[in-house]
Amino acid sequence: MFEELGKRQFSPQDISSFATASGDYNPIHTDSVAARRLLAGDIVVHGMYLLLWALDCHFALGGAVPQSIKAYFKRYVLSNEQVTVGRIEEADGCWRLSILRGEEEVAGINLAGESEKNKRFPQAERPSRTTALNKSFTDLKNESGSLPVMAKTDDLVQLFSHASESLGYCSTAAVMLLSRLAGMECPGLNSLISGLSLTLHSNHVKNDVSWQVVRHTSAHAPVRLQVTGGGIEGHLDVFVRPPVVDQPSMATIKTQIEILDFKQAKALIIGGSRGLGELTAKILATGGARVMVTYKTDPDDAQRVVEDINTNGGKSELLHVDVGQPEPLIEQLKSLDFIPTHVYYYATPHITANQSKLLDFALLTRFNQIYVQDFEKTVLSFTREFASTQRFFYPSSIFLDESVKYFREYIAAKTAGEAMCKYLNRNVSNARIFISRLPRLSTDQTASIIPYSVKAALPVMVQVIKEFHSSES
Repeated sequence: MFEELGKRQFSPQDISSFATASGDYNPIHTDSVAARRLLAGDIVVHGMYLLLWALDCHFALGGAVPQSIKAYFKRYVLSNEQVTVGRIEEADGCWRLSILRGEEEVAGINLAGESEKNKRFPQAERPSRTTALNKSFTDLKNESGSLPVMAKTDDLVQLFSHASESLGYCSTAAVMLLSRLAGMECPGLNSLISGLSLTLHSNHVKNDVSWQVVRHTSAHAPVRLQVTGGGIEGHLDVFVRPPVVDQPSMATIKTQIEILDFKQAKALIIGGSRGLGELTAKILATGGARVMVTYKTDPDDAQRVVEDINTNGGKSELLHVDVGQPEPLIEQLKSLDFIPTHVYYYATPHITANQSKLLDFALLTRFNQIYVQDFEKTVLSFTREFASTQRFFYPSSIFLDESVKYFREYIAAKTAGEAMCKYLNRNVSNARIFISRLPRLSTDQTASIIPYSVKAALPVMVQVIKEFHSSES
């Protein structure tokens, strides 16, 4: 019978505390702006944090020290997502721990055999903060090294008191060290732990963990690191994540596309700091349009886009915008004498899959807020304030045609968004909304460890933008 052991929402401060204790400061855990452009789209809880928290909950109810720990991580957990940990007792004193997000298992842990506590202590200081190494898959072949097992006793007591008491402080710190190994050293910056298999040793006297890459077969399969020392021996499996997808520069775009004529256009790009919004701004500016780029959370990326356009002969400006409050945006546009002829709506949260059997209502609500409610507010506000015809570009997705598995919340919200566009086209006299079901294009949103077909974004978006600007309705 499944026995629930605890529930937890890991706050950004919790995650920061683990980063400080473990030395794993990878941006996917510690930098909310950088994390937006990575696979999860937000700050992610360290895998070793989840593992040690589950073990801590297990040992809080007593139990023998296991001889082996095997874990696999099926899905990342974001900050402030609620997860539950529970356990099932199996034959021969084995335990199966499960970490769940709703009904979906995000991590599984198997404990087997019986061992003794390692009574040694780690080096009593926190690892220094460093910058994550950026190693490619090719770089990792035959890599090896060692890391000292370091942790303050106070950190271990505060974070994992029951696990530290049962496994021993050195062994607990050595498991925590695996986070630093993967996230900062090997592979480093673009890492994602998929699993581990460890044997616990009470007689280890070496207070460092030696590691070596022993499996290096495919960029789409995890690299295996053999590890030993500090009370643990076994292996760690780590994917090399795809890097951030950069859109082409203005200079590159000028050399790759035909001459475009958008000189009469004043284009407002809502969500233009990265991805398709960034690319659209550059394409339009290449054709002579005056472009207004907006951002919500990342001024540095947005400023980079504007500077690239302006230094390459384009005309662009920058505004901070919350799409849920279009009135302040309109006032800013009026003050800049910028009445848009075309509005591109690229506002979006991270497009997240849901592999559970149940609808994720919170995820559906998040998509609906931006794709339906905020878009409707924007259209109604603009058409009310500006007498001229307001032309809007609404990016939809080929996912609606293909019914792509695990994306039902996204598909439902985009379907509702398209229906709202059609309603507004019929009922708001000066609104003209152009809907385009885009294929999978190369952006941060489509980056994946598992390879699948994506199209180059530039030629597709050039054609779509030309159609939008030449259309009458």
